[in-house]
Amino acid sequence: MKYFWFFFLIFPLLSFGFLREGTSEFEFFAGSHLGDTFVVHQQHNFEEEKELNDSFILGMRGSYFFEEHFAIEFTLAGTQSDTTDGDNFDAYYYHGNFLFQFGEGAFSPFFTIGIGVTTLRYPTYDIEMNKHNISDTEFSWNWGGGFKIYFNENFALRTDLRAYFVNLGRNDDCWDDEDCWRWEEDLVTTEISFGFVFKF
Repeated sequence: MKYFWFFFLIFPLLSFGFLREGTSEFEFFAGSHLGDTFVVHQQHNFEEEKELNDSFILGMRGSYFFEEHFAIEFTLAGTQSDTTDGDNFDAYYYHGNFLFQFGEGAFSPFFTIGIGVTTLRYPTYDIEMNKHNISDTEFSWNWGGGFKIYFNENFALRTDLRAYFVNLGRNDDCWDDEDCWRWEEDLVTTEISFGFVFKF
């Protein structure tokens, strides 16, 4: 950490012009997936507050720069987590983003926003309180930012901080006519990740 200041001094001076219109990038990343507290409403006015534990997230991204500073980007990411009461809770994100990258030097911050779907896998309970594992795919969106450090024209390191908002407020799933559940609020999680970028 004592040499971390070096990156902020030397990389802005290296104006190599690594961004080229019509180029593509591919990234493998890993990091932390920070959980959220949410409420599930079961039958018979039974409400249960659950807290999603922090977990490890893995994924990949592909970007295409159709202009020098603008790119479209696709993200595939997943995490296998659990709640504080011991239930499994997995999340898989499939998102398309618009990315704006500042500057042309080796140190390049960026902002990104996008939409997609999220698949959630978790247990719920029927009217007799028997546990069932189910899978839901819901609309979601994300926004965030970060920076890249380009070491040459083909390789960079990237860090991201982004929030995911999964639209769950109107979801329901019925095992029979009397056995339904629904979310009381949306799920909001945070990704903090680092990755290796290959440019071509």
